[in-house]
Amino acid sequence: MRHTLKAAGRDLYLRVRGSSTDELEPQVDPAGEDPWSDLCFYSNPVFIQVAR
Repeated sequence: MRHTLKAAGRDLYLRVRGSSTDELEPQVDPAGEDPWSDLCFYSNPVFIQVAR
């Protein structure tokens, strides 16, 4: 994956969140449903230093 951050004028950090469904937020799995049918992840923070 490649992404260009435009107008990053100061140091920052970002985190990536994803899901295998179209839901915007992870939902609690209903009882008895396969927990592997919808997966989500959160990345560790990625720290970015802007060269000055």
